[in-house]
Amino acid sequence: MFSFVGGTEVVHHLHFSEAVVNPYLAIVSLGRDGSAATFNFANVSDITLVSEGDGYYGDGELSIAGGTVTGIEGHGVVRLNGSYTDLYFTTPVSEYWYGASFGAAVTAVPEPGTWGMLLAGGAMLGLMGRRRKSDKLQQPA
Repeated sequence: MFSFVGGTEVVHHLHFSEAVVNPYLAIVSLGRDGSAATFNFANVSDITLVSEGDGYYGDGELSIAGGTVTGIEGHGVVRLNGSYTDLYFTTPVSEYWYGASFGAAVTAVPEPGTWGMLLAGGAMLGLMGRRRKSDKLQQPA
């Protein structure tokens, strides 16, 4: 979890070791009651609001316009549509605290041991089926 107080034009830079497709940003307490705060992304133009809801300090709201996510005590998850190795953003509005965590959807890929067990199990079933077939042929009718 990254925490921010904002209020500067410092450009935050997040680098991924390889391209991340459609990363997610979970937001906690962006803005405060009656006063909005923002994440302004320099290299993101398509953002989707995935979910929002109540937080510790009450029910707020998130809104999106281009590459900017604005919150008034906002809590939720947004998806940054596209493929990125670097994200650049500012948090120009001063506030006591707001937080965010970045993540990405992962596609499950079986480990090599899983494939080995699958092949071994298939071979055992094949051998058992062959043995039963040969046992039936050897029994007198």
